[in-house]
Amino acid sequence: MRFHAIRNLLVAGASAVTLAACGGGGSPAFIPKAPITPPPPPPPPATAELGFIVAAAAPDQPFARMGGIVRPDSNQIAGVSTAQSDQAQLRYDSPSGQYQIQVPAGSSWEKLFYNPDQGNFYTQNNSPFIRFPESAATGYHYSALSTLFQGPSPVGVYAAGNAFGIPTPAGGVPTTGSATYNGSIAGFTTETVSEWGSWGAAQVNGNIALSFSFGGGTLSGTISPNINTYALAPLSFTNTVFAPGSTTFSGTFSTALPGANSFSGQFTGPAAQELIGSFVFPYTSPANGIVFHATGGFVAKQ
Repeated sequence: MRFHAIRNLLVAGASAVTLAACGGGGSPAFIPKAPITPPPPPPPPATAELGFIVAAAAPDQPFARMGGIVRPDSNQIAGVSTAQSDQAQLRYDSPSGQYQIQVPAGSSWEKLFYNPDQGNFYTQNNSPFIRFPESAATGYHYSALSTLFQGPSPVGVYAAGNAFGIPTPAGGVPTTGSATYNGSIAGFTTETVSEWGSWGAAQVNGNIALSFSFGGGTLSGTISPNINTYALAPLSFTNTVFAPGSTTFSGTFSTALPGANSFSGQFTGPAAQELIGSFVFPYTSPANGIVFHATGGFVAKQ
């Protein structure tokens, strides 16, 4: 009798559990499921690196380039050139998601790898060594300025200062009003210095200022260079060439010293917001009184 009572209690308890699970009225009860956490968003595409050097870069199109190159050779300088064919080329390669460089007289494009600790880029074999003192990272949108040193190459050992940019199209330069552009220069000189037990070209850097009268078609300005650890006196522009609406300009520097002496440039950006250029000028070294040449590239913006 006691066994049957216990069995009846167990059956009754099981029925109660079943009814509770069914909502007590014979219809199934809603049992909510745990919310599904959405997957994290995918990482940004490789093209997110596009803006690091030239913010408004067009993928797979080489940038316009201007600059100057020197070729140090065993405590001597074999040559100086601002010819475009002697300058490096830069482009952004969208399939690889990387910037690429083609050295002067080179036939292939080399990938550049970013080093966040030093703000530098390197090719696959760490040569050439290239740095961008002015770029999208420093507030430029259509232009960038670089210094580059290359070991053995199709043109031998060389050092260069190059400016890269997106050219202003015809009709993009204002034809009224005026504007002043302030910027930086970077490059090397035919003066050699001993560093880390070997000889190399001294570096040149500094500031440049250009004032345009767009309606009058005039240009004036100054360059203020520093050679390694000493500063040179500023040089004013002379013999400038600029016409209303022109996308390019040129001139020389005010010096009586003999030798190569010129600058040239072009506007960058859809409405000439920035500019790039090349320069070469002679100077007397305070170290030994000898006349050397400085050459490289420059960038500037309004």
